[in-house]
Amino acid sequence: MTDNDTPNTTRPAASAVGRMVQIRVDWFDSEWHPQFAEWVKHGASGSLATWLRPDASLIGEEYPDVFVGVDPSFSGEGTDSDMPDPYWDEVVKAAQQAGGGANGLHVVVWITPDPDLLYF
Repeated sequence: MTDNDTPNTTRPAASAVGRMVQIRVDWFDSEWHPQFAEWVKHGASGSLATWLRPDASLIGEEYPDVFVGVDPSFSGEGTDSDMPDPYWDEVVKAAQQAGGGANGLHVVVWITPDPDLLYF
């Protein structure tokens, strides 16, 4: 805080424009993709950006959308690069195909269930 700041005041938020990519996948089906489903369920109780409650079903009960950030260098680094490799590789590929990180910022990838691909 500076001398001009007073407690309980709000300063303007800094913002930047980046890129967001949405991918629709069948990965939330725990019978077909147990590694991904377990990773989401585990992450929902930690720092993973999702609306999913840790005790909820991945399909049917909740909106299990997941948001991850891919490093703009596409080196394989990102906010959730601990995702199982075959899935993370697809996330990085989708981010890269979208044209790269704007302003050197992470590319946000929105992973959402595709009802046309789910097997239930």
